[in-house]
Amino acid sequence: MSEKQPSLAQANDYLKNTSWVALGLIHMLSDNDLRIDEFVERLDRQRQDLALAERVTIDGQPEEIERVRRQKEKLEGTEQALKAFNYTANILAGSLLQIAKQGMSIACGRIKGYPNKGRDIQGVSLCDLVWQGRNQAMHYETTDGANTWTGVFSTLAVTNPSVFLQSPPYESCAKAISDMLGWQRHAVYESDMRTLLLGSQGREKSETLANVVS
Repeated sequence: MSEKQPSLAQANDYLKNTSWVALGLIHMLSDNDLRIDEFVERLDRQRQDLALAERVTIDGQPEEIERVRRQKEKLEGTEQALKAFNYTANILAGSLLQIAKQGMSIACGRIKGYPNKGRDIQGVSLCDLVWQGRNQAMHYETTDGANTWTGVFSTLAVTNPSVFLQSPPYESCAKAISDMLGWQRHAVYESDMRTLLLGSQGREKSETLANVVS
């Protein structure tokens, strides 16, 4: 009892002290999502414009060739911007998972025997999804070697293989995991963190959020 109480107190303090950072990350992810939506629409328009420009380029006149070249240049720029926004999304979501995992380390120290499993998400416990999702986000380049997240991601790939099937080129899945958790809403994140860090005490404090996370 005397050994567990300091860890519980530290976990509670950690949750309070990092809440504002998590909220900031969630807001930045929301803003980034809006930018992604904007550029996806732009990319669709530019593809249509390019297809039209290529159809009307009949005689190969210099001005026609230049028009096609400009359209291709615009499209490539939009594609690169989208890659940057998606990369940013995974960085931000990975940071959110890192905050959560660090709190779990304070509360228990390791994933084996972690006491607060939390809710089930597509056949994976909240506990395992956060811990192994963070590991994959931070070390996805080493997927070919020994890793700790293969089991979790194999389970997720059953229902969503296009995202979670681990095959080259390997990429972070942090944003997909954050979205799956429903962490676009800070209230859901806070409720999950209380469950993970404080166990039954955290669940009691999160009863008012039951309808949000169900």
